[in-house]
Amino acid sequence: MTSPVITVRPVARHATSCTRMIATGADGNYLDYISAERAFMAVQMLVIELDDPYLEDQLDRIADTLNNDERYRPSRFAAMLAALAAPGPEAEDIDEQDE
Repeated sequence: MTSPVITVRPVARHATSCTRMIATGADGNYLDYISAERAFMAVQMLVIELDDPYLEDQLDRIADTLNNDERYRPSRFAAMLAALAAPGPEAEDIDEQDE
């Protein structure tokens, strides 16, 4: 008897990988600029593959936290990723609190 073959669509794998990377960042694990920038680029590529306009718009906002390596704040980056992990009105409040 042969085992059943389970196929996973690439999109499902991309979504899982994206969710894990966002959760890791939301937990504050990207403490230095380089790791945050690389994680962001990886998430960005996965979101492009998912072809989700909402997520793409949110990523543009998160990219702003990485514009200047000398002004990088891990807590802000983590808060933006946390808001992305649980979209809602609180995502809008992060920018207002930070300014």
